[in-house]
Amino acid sequence: MALPVRCSYSFIGPIPGSIMYQKSILKMRPLIRKLKLRTLSARIAVILAVLAIGCQSGWGQSAAPPVEKIVIQHIGPPAASDDLIKANIKTKPGDPYVRANIDEDVRTLYSTGYFYNIRVGEEKSDQGVVVTYFLQGKPVLTEIQFSGNKKYSRSKLLKKISSKTGQPLDEHKLFSDTKEILKMYQKAGMQKTQVKYTLNIDENAGKGSVTFEIVEAPKVKIREVQFVGANAFPQKKLRKVIKTRKHWMFSWLTGSGVLKDEQFLDDKEKLAEFYRNEGYIDFEIKDVQFEQLSPKWMTIKIIVSEGKQYKVGHIEFKGNELFKSEDILKGVVVDGKPVRPEMLPGKTFTPKALTKDLQAIEDFYGSKGYIDVQI
Repeated sequence: MALPVRCSYSFIGPIPGSIMYQKSILKMRPLIRKLKLRTLSARIAVILAVLAIGCQSGWGQSAAPPVEKIVIQHIGPPAASDDLIKANIKTKPGDPYVRANIDEDVRTLYSTGYFYNIRVGEEKSDQGVVVTYFLQGKPVLTEIQFSGNKKYSRSKLLKKISSKTGQPLDEHKLFSDTKEILKMYQKAGMQKTQVKYTLNIDENAGKGSVTFEIVEAPKVKIREVQFVGANAFPQKKLRKVIKTRKHWMFSWLTGSGVLKDEQFLDDKEKLAEFYRNEGYIDFEIKDVQFEQLSPKWMTIKIIVSEGKQYKVGHIEFKGNELFKSEDILKGVVVDGKPVRPEMLPGKTFTPKALTKDLQAIEDFYGSKGYIDVQI
């Protein structure tokens, strides 16, 4: 018994079931009679064979053209040898021309770190496709300039950046340098300062220069830091938790009184940690508002949701077959000091205390010789 075979054909010509298709089948009848094919299976075989030939001709027409040859074209001084370049190219002469492979070749060449710009040209011919890689090596950085800098001198800015003249131009470094310059201004309280870089590349000479364009903003001092929605603790206590504080007479000495982005991020983490260690596990900073009072003064409002304070309700041990729960809670004495769980029922629940209590339980088991206990 013959097994059913499921096939999928891509037809170029009459669509099965259409009038043109039916006419094509009618035209085959003289051939079938001439071959004296009387059985149904034989007739079907002839029809399928003819259709298959049509399909194959359609596939041949849609096949990808071959790559005739690979051409390497350097823009400016060569950054690498042709042999090294071809070793990093997947596409070879004679291979089917596939655009996805070309794109992968470009990514591979960029990953070598030798090239600043890569373009690919394609030219069709009777023999296939000629693929040309236009490669521009990273230009040498010959000059670094700054514009708009009044707060900091050129020499001070040069010490802060990692890009140096005589080295290959690296835009990743230039981007990082831009961020470093911006941090300098932010630490000085000039939060809205803008920094960007522009390039001037001489492709033929393989050289380039960069200019860091700085638009300095006035220094903005902090008039006050407010904690909106904070009721569990006094404002004064919360202000002591963070380093971002209002400007005062000795700010010129301490460096406080201005907004510093990195410091403020740390302050938000410290504030959240403070609340969690006081049992407010659900504490959140909902928003931060910078209220501009004048061009040189602002108020920072930290909008918080304290949540409720958690207390320990009950302590239960499971899996402790060797020692009673009461003994574990009593703990052990280490160097003359008792080591035992401190977060007992009624006490405030905090992540810090939980970690400490888990360590105390491990110490208890360790003192009994069970150093591999898992909690």
